[in-house]
Amino acid sequence: MPGAVPLTSAIALTNAMLPYALKIANDGWQAICKNGNFAKGVNYVGDKLVCKPVADAFNMDLISLESLL
Repeated sequence: MPGAVPLTSAIALTNAMLPYALKIANDGWQAICKNGNFAKGVNYVGDKLVCKPVADAFNMDLISLESLL
């Protein structure tokens, strides 16, 4: 019910996401390849598709995320 308590939900979201945003800001986008949790959320890097389920669903070419480092 974020709409019922907008300030509280915004603070909770910020507290949950800030460590991840800081990691990317400090270490660069390449940091996502070193953390499996980050890597699971990446679909594209530039114009390269790196997400297998998306590639399968749309019959597109896939490139491994690790190969783009």
